[in-house]
Amino acid sequence: MNPIRNMGFAKKYIIMKNLISSGVRKYVAGIFVVASLSVLPAVSEAYTIAQLQAMIAKLQAQLSAMQNNQSTTGWCHTFNTDIEFRDNTGEVSALQSALEKDGIDMPSFPNAEAKKYFNAATSMNVKAFQKKYGISQSGYVGPKTRAKLNAIYGCVDNHGKPIINPANIKIITPSEGTIQSIESTIRWESNNFVGNRGTVNLVLLDVNDSFVANIGGNIPNLGSYKWKIPASLSGQYKIQVGSNKNSTGGMYAVGRSGLFTISNHTSNGITINSVSGPNSLNVGQTGTWKINATAPSGMNLTYFVDWGDIIYPVTAGGVAPTYRNAVQTLTFTHSYAQAGTYTVKFRVECDGTTAPNPTCRTINTPTSSLTVVVGNTSVPSITVLSPNGGETLRQGQTYTIKWSTNNISSDKKIGISLQVHKPETGELTTSDVIDIARNINNTGSYNWTVPSNIVARQYVIEVYTVEWVDGRGSDTSNYFSIVAP
Repeated sequence: MNPIRNMGFAKKYIIMKNLISSGVRKYVAGIFVVASLSVLPAVSEAYTIAQLQAMIAKLQAQLSAMQNNQSTTGWCHTFNTDIEFRDNTGEVSALQSALEKDGIDMPSFPNAEAKKYFNAATSMNVKAFQKKYGISQSGYVGPKTRAKLNAIYGCVDNHGKPIINPANIKIITPSEGTIQSIESTIRWESNNFVGNRGTVNLVLLDVNDSFVANIGGNIPNLGSYKWKIPASLSGQYKIQVGSNKNSTGGMYAVGRSGLFTISNHTSNGITINSVSGPNSLNVGQTGTWKINATAPSGMNLTYFVDWGDIIYPVTAGGVAPTYRNAVQTLTFTHSYAQAGTYTVKFRVECDGTTAPNPTCRTINTPTSSLTVVVGNTSVPSITVLSPNGGETLRQGQTYTIKWSTNNISSDKKIGISLQVHKPETGELTTSDVIDIARNINNTGSYNWTVPSNIVARQYVIEVYTVEWVDGRGSDTSNYFSIVAP
């Protein structure tokens, strides 16, 4: 008679447990029980000692494989979002870690923030990873590259099923306790969105999280949105940024700010009293401009100057000057590398991030301008009229691009290109520029149908002369948005 055929299940399990080596016992009970259940016989069955020993050997092999897998792939991350050049998120940091673990020659990072930035070196390392696994070497982490990363480093549960990290949104500004002016830039971070990040909806809430107003719908999920606050709003509010379903795999993600204040002051705003500067300059000659502004006492102001060739905020010594008196006069200098007629525009705003007093308000964004002629005035010039900043164009619809020219005859050929808006550096790659039209007549307008497959994001339009006309004229618009229909 088989000595264990008539034993109960509990006794057979004790024999089996005692036969397992001490090296196997070190695993936690949860893992042992799950793995054991996959090889234990039904209670009604009877097995010989040899059969039980074979099953124990199989169990030991399974646990050994689990141990080896744990030691080699202890780090995991599920990549749900496409990642591209100039992204600055935790997803980039996880990508850098995955590339390093895959044997790609990675640079050293001075700190955790530096590791979050997708720069040119990151793009080259992504191409090396793509080459290694037979993926088209674009440097862009799209669906195929993410699938390979997840196959190697994706997180899985005890049943081997992928763990999908939920999408989330975090509001950066406006921050809790701040005072907002008539115009405010809403900034947020989003993680684990699907594909190219899709779109979000922006909503204003009251102190009880009740709906007040829509700020923007189907906004490209680029992390920022400039909001002109209606004059009728005053009090404490919250901003909510919520995803659309197609951005997060069928699930919603919502982020809310803390309470901030909108102060509806219609007086004591900023006023530009005067600007002065040269009417003409030689190429390369430095000119001096002065601006005189008034605002409530004790406020911080930020000055913006559009020289006609570059745009950037200008502050004394690199810091927004503190406004201490009733009148403030600042001096700025600039020179031009090319001949032409330039319009110098000044804008003064309240620095809402540091202003301690709600009376510091940017009332109707005070601006002033001067014209300066540089060198030979007969050089060709182009000015983009439309779209030229703030517009929203929809995929599949037709719009009229308009421009004006000086010293360029109507028979000269014009080109128009669409460029990805990159405010950080302005550096563009070939994939960032799309030809709209080339060698068209200089009629001042062109009807353009927005491609239905173009990525929804912010762009600029450049209009330029194709032929050499005593120089080459061109102009680039301010940024505008292309959204889904």
